[in-house]
Formats: sequence, C-alpha cells, structure tokens
Amino acid sequence: AIVDQLLDWCDELFNRTIITLHHYRYLDNRPVEAPETVWTTDLPSHRLRAKNIWLQIGNRYKNRTRRLAFDFYNEPRWPHMDWQEYNAWFLDLANAVRLLGGKNVNRTFIYETTEMAAVYKLANTPVFDVDAPLNAHLDANTVISCHPYFPFNYTHQGAYGESVGVNTYQYGDWVR
Repeated sequence: AIVDQLLDWCDELFNRTIITLHHYRYLDNRPVEAPETVWTTDLPSHRLRAKNIWLQIGNRYKNRTRRLAFDFYNEPRWPHMDWQEYNAWFLDLANAVRLLGGKNVNRTFIYETTEMAAVYKLANTPVFDVDAPLNAHLDANTVISCHPYFPFNYTHQGAYGESVGVNTYQYGDWVR
C-alpha cells in the first residue's frame, strides 16, 4: 500500500519513476549477514528470490503507466568473471516480466553493467557480446546504465569523511 501511494504521487509529480532493488547484495559473492536472509547463503537461491520479487512487482504494476521503469539490480557487484551469468539472469528476468503482459510488454528496463555499473564493463553487455546467441540481447526498451565512479573518492567526495581538493583530478573542477 505504501509503494502504491508513492507511485500515485510520482505519477502526479514526475515524468518518469523507477522501481529498483537498490544494492540487493545477496545476488553477488559477498557474505550474507542480514537477518531477513539467514534462511540461505546459496547464491542461486538468492538470485531466484530476487527474480520472484520482480515477478510480484511486475504482476502488481503490469497495468501501470509505461512512465514507470524497472531497474532490476542497482549497481551489481557481480564477481569479475561472472558477467555472463549476470547477463543470463538479467535476460531471463526481463523475459519473464515481459511475459506477465500488460504494459510490461514494452516497459523500460534498466540494465546496469557489472562491477557497480562500471563504464569499462560496457563491452560485456548483451548488446555488445558478439558471442551471445541472437535471442540473448537486450531489446529496444532497455536502457543501459553505467557510472563513471573512478576515482571513487572524487565522485563521492565527502561521502566518507574525505574531501577532494581543487585541481586534484584530471577530469577538471567543472565536474565538482
């Protein structure tokens, strides 16, 4: 009910709204320590759990405006050698949500590159993976998102108690 109300407000106030699993950390290789997930430390189970969460969200909001987008996994910290598995998970999930029908058939999905949405991982997206089967590509309603987080303390300056001085990085102070 809370999410429904928030989406109603967003429909009134904004052009676009995104629902995301923001830092759903149990899809990657980090240890599981949160109380709500102690039932398993098995990665395939957590990936299935995330898929099932999205199937519930997709089913509930399948008739909601297409101004609502889904970001299945914000800043995935998938292991370095595991991007093929992440792509397979994303494509399977995208297809499953599309099959729910309604506005999901053409809904915007956001694909974030691995390594916390690193820009250098663009070459590993299903769009550019030339070895992927023809049916294993992102469709025209998918937005690819990547973040220029290097150097991290520049893009997140002050977030962790450190400040970044003038003329510190090659990207110039206009970024500040």
